[in-house]
Amino acid sequence: MFPERGRTIRCQRGLSLPAMLVIIVILGIVSAGLVRLTATSQVAVGYEILSLRAWEAAEAGGQNAMAQLFPLNGGGAVCGTLNLTFGAGNLNGCTVTVSCAGPVSFDNHDMYTLTSTASCVASEAVASRTLKIGARSP
Repeated sequence: MFPERGRTIRCQRGLSLPAMLVIIVILGIVSAGLVRLTATSQVAVGYEILSLRAWEAAEAGGQNAMAQLFPLNGGGAVCGTLNLTFGAGNLNGCTVTVSCAGPVSFDNHDMYTLTSTASCVASEAVASRTLKIGARSP
């Protein structure tokens, strides 16, 4: 009945299937890139948090050593090595070693140098921070 209609369908070449395959491949590549970028960002944030924990642990170790160096009860200064291990709270898994150098007399004051080194471990990641504190007797 409609001979032209049958002939038109047979002569047509389909472009939609190859176009859809190209679009699907491009979307797959973009999706894989986004997944990888998200995973990398999560790892970077984890390392940043661990690094901040190590910094705070070094700060806490330095403050603890300052409290021993200049006790509130007016006792004598204790300048030595201090080792701390945090077992609970936000600093869980962190260890701190504080060394003290001094006293060096300067202008009728005793000068001390505290070096606080903290190391925090979370599964396979390790962060370490070192903080130097200069202290002067009153």
